[in-house]
Parts: sequence; C-alpha cells; structure tokens
Amino acid sequence: MGTNVVFGVGYIGTELVRQLLLAGHRVVGFDNGFNTPPAVWDSLKPLGNFEIISGDVADPEAVAGVFRLAGPVEVVFFTAAQASAHPDAAPWAYTERTNITGFRTALDLAVEAGVGRFVFASSIKVHGSRLPARLGPDTPYRWPGDPVHWTQAFNEGLLRDRAGRGGLRAVAVRLGIVYGVGSVMRTDPRFMTVVNRFCLAAVRGEVLTVHPQAVGYQAFIHLRDAASGLIRAAELSAGTPFTAVPLATGFFTVSQVARAVKRAAARRGLRVAVVDRAPRAWGRRPRLDPAAGRLLPERPISLADGIGELLDYWLRSRAG
Repeated sequence: MGTNVVFGVGYIGTELVRQLLLAGHRVVGFDNGFNTPPAVWDSLKPLGNFEIISGDVADPEAVAGVFRLAGPVEVVFFTAAQASAHPDAAPWAYTERTNITGFRTALDLAVEAGVGRFVFASSIKVHGSRLPARLGPDTPYRWPGDPVHWTQAFNEGLLRDRAGRGGLRAVAVRLGIVYGVGSVMRTDPRFMTVVNRFCLAAVRGEVLTVHPQAVGYQAFIHLRDAASGLIRAAELSAGTPFTAVPLATGFFTVSQVARAVKRAAARRGLRVAVVDRAPRAWGRRPRLDPAAGRLLPERPISLADGIGELLDYWLRSRAG
C-alpha cells in the first residue's frame, strides 16, 4: 500500500485518518492546528503508521515538505477548510487563504509530485441553499447563500482543470452536512453543524431555535459514513479524469432535525423546548442520483441513531 496524505486533520480528517490507519495504510497528515488540539493527533498514532506536520497549507514550501516526507503518494485527501459560514467564525482573509490559495497550492504540488488520485471533500451546498429535486454529478452549481461554501465550487473548477495532468484522477465528493461523534468534538456553536449543536444545546437545557432562514430540505451524513465515502471515492474505477459525486444518507428540514432531537432527548429524561420560526418545507424532498450509491456503506447510520449517539456522548461528558 502506498502512502496517503490528508490535508486537514480536523473533525472529518481525524475520522478519515482513523479509518485509513485501521485499513493498514501509512498516513501523513497536515494541519495548521487552528481548531484541533495536538493531543487528538497523538491519540491516532497507536493505530498505525501516522505522521503529522503542522503548517500553513497555502505555504508552498511547507506543502512540498509533506510530499518529500511521504515519498510516493497513492492518494491525497483534501479536507482542509474553514468550513463555517458563521460571520464571526474567521476573517475572510483567513478563509480565502485556507480554502482557495491552500487548495490550489496542495493540488498543484500533488500534480508536480506525480500523485495518481486526489479526493476533495466538497459540499452538496454547491447546488444552492435550496437544493434541487435531484442531485447528481451534472447538477448545475447555484449560489449557496454564503461565500465560504462558494469556495468549494471554485475549487471544483480548479480540480476539473488539473485533472488528467500527469495522469491525475480527481474526485470531488459533495458531502451533506456532517454530524456525529468523532475524535474532535467542538463546543463553540460557530464551528458546529446543526445536529451536533442541537444535541449539545438539549443536554445543556437550552432552547432549540430554528431560524426563519432555515428553508427547505438539507442533506445530512454521519461522520463515519462521510469518511468511508471519501475512501471509496479514491477507489472508483477510472472513467474520466474528473468526477463529482454527491454523498448524503438523508434529507431533512432543520425543523425536522429539531423535533428529532427533542424526541430522543425526552427518551433520556431531558425536557427540551423548540422555537421554530422556519416556514414549511420548500419543494420536494431531494433525491440522489443512483451513481452516488457507489460511495455509501451497505448500512448507513441513520439520523436517529446519530442523534442518540450524540446525546449520550454529551451526557457522559457532562457527568465526567
């Protein structure tokens, strides 16, 4: 097995590294430590051959150092991003440097290093804040409602342009909203996805507020299924140099998520109030193109199971 390089060893990246190590791969990770404690990376090292480099993904010399250390690279996974659309999450200059300049730097140096496969963790939000009825590789781009997620559409364009150079095969995996328990569990609402945030709020006795902007269905996928889907994407048989695949295991409104959290919390003796200011679901529930099934596990984790797992995790954390 060749070496796998993972740019961005945070919430998604740590689970990706964990699964790669358990499968016997050597992994070199790269992260700037913006929102992940180094102790998390140390906890991965007993699982297998794992090395981590700290640095700025937009620094060509730092990124070149990753490829020098790794030697021959089989797959590059790019999960590095300032992914929060919250206006106070990070200055735009940081988001632009990480999401755009950093992506281009890692991609171009991967091509230069002769990497065969490049898997990009993109977002289903490249199809708009209101998702279309059907989602597939050729679904058009639409404004996602914030510039953070639009950087992912821009990066898909770069990936499409570079694919084929030096034999590079590239896959953009358009992930739904990722949730679930992982090695990196944030508690700052600015950096939490809605399912994780609602579950923590429920355990804390806080009101679950659904804002008026939460219109229509959103795509969701559990963290473990997202990571395994990224790994499967690297194993797709070569058809064209570039392909994009949407990946989600369910479509729900934020209002439905809030009610699901409330029901699961009640089964655990928690009283949760929901203030729902969102309009009714807009349009039909979206559906994935059958081709997306190639990346799904045989038994995906359901939203209900993921919510239960999160509530139990936060309850244990509170007790500890």
